[in-house]
Amino acid sequence: MLIVPKREKVFEVLKIATPCIAEQFLLVFVNMVTVSIIGRLGKDEFVAASMSNQLVNWLQGMYIGLATGSTVVISRIWGQGDRQGTKNAFMQTFFIALALSVFIMSLTIIFQTEILSMFFGKADKNVLYCAGIYFSYSMIGMPATALTSVINAAVRGVGNNRTPFYTTAFLNVLNVSLSFLLINGSASLGIPKMGIAGAGVAIVIARYTSVLFAAFIVWATKSPIIPNKAAFTVNKKTILRIFKVGLPSSLEQIVFQGGFVVMQTLLIGFGTVFQAGYQIGANLNGILNAPAMGIGVAVTVLISQALSKREFDEAAEIVSVARYIALVGFVFLGIMLFMAAPFITRIYSSDPQVIKVGLAFTRMFGLLVIPLTYFQAMVGILRGSGDVKFVALTSTAALWIMRVFMVWIISKIAKNGYLAVMVGVSSDYIFRALMYHFRVEKGEWKFIKI
Repeated sequence: MLIVPKREKVFEVLKIATPCIAEQFLLVFVNMVTVSIIGRLGKDEFVAASMSNQLVNWLQGMYIGLATGSTVVISRIWGQGDRQGTKNAFMQTFFIALALSVFIMSLTIIFQTEILSMFFGKADKNVLYCAGIYFSYSMIGMPATALTSVINAAVRGVGNNRTPFYTTAFLNVLNVSLSFLLINGSASLGIPKMGIAGAGVAIVIARYTSVLFAAFIVWATKSPIIPNKAAFTVNKKTILRIFKVGLPSSLEQIVFQGGFVVMQTLLIGFGTVFQAGYQIGANLNGILNAPAMGIGVAVTVLISQALSKREFDEAAEIVSVARYIALVGFVFLGIMLFMAAPFITRIYSSDPQVIKVGLAFTRMFGLLVIPLTYFQAMVGILRGSGDVKFVALTSTAALWIMRVFMVWIISKIAKNGYLAVMVGVSSDYIFRALMYHFRVEKGEWKFIKI
């Protein structure tokens, strides 16, 4: 039963969530512009960039999970008033993420050809060639992305949602500006047209500049995460706490994003046009996912802080607000995406066949707004409580069984890519929404110790 919460409580949650939502919206919007610029080069470049991004997202899962663990642990430590512990937790995560991201970058650069051939070897030769160019630049920028994620995660843990927004805004505005300039070139500035390589160079410059920008904001605002000499000391207890939450989240992201990579290999079999059209729909799905993730991030912090003080009534009220916002507040967004789909899909491509496929998948994601938003809100509650193992298991099962396996088996039996993808994606979202709903209802998440 949906409980209508107090209006002031809804506004309180939205006030905290608004920077998160704005950050996610900006990330999606600028990504949409960047991808559309690449899409104008041709469907091969568009598909190549999409494939590379899926692979990069999979590899990034290793430290994104650590950042999640950092947010939860720092929120708990901060809520208990331990200022030195907050600094120490930030530094432990910072150095772990740095070492891990440099290691991943080195491996992928050395074995790039083998990695791309293993996952996307069946793609057209030109698509694979373009993917290699874009992927190599994306991996060079990985350490910068890892450190930015850790900084943003730490400041969120102490209740600062504005710094991640400013950092994301800076990163993406710079990325779009450089992408447009380097992809298309500028005769007046003496910059040659670089094509998809220009997009890659733009990513590297933007990511390394943004991590410096994030560090500057932290320093200029005198954030409580700024380390002192004691913070550089290795603290095994803190590291174990971060890994307790972060490791399951990392494994979840690795296995989860791996499912998307496998999905990409399945879509290759349906042809480049089908693949490009699906990527348009999937990219626009981010428009719906952005505010849902923003609510989820805010709820994670609020729940973690409430439970650190053992304020169970406060936690229950946050759950009611999250449900209300998810089920009532996002229907309009889904309707708008469904109605505006013909216009939006043309931003990405001028190819009539690609636009036709993209229109079908964009409307599919628009219809799935309720389960998508609801499960993101419930995931925020479970992550904030430390119930990350359940989230990892269910999200993995949903993606691999309900989506990947469903798409594979239906495409084999019915020989219909549209039917396979629509049934698989819908089953994934609905399954997760139901599983997380019943888990939150059970209430055991309130008593998990971190």
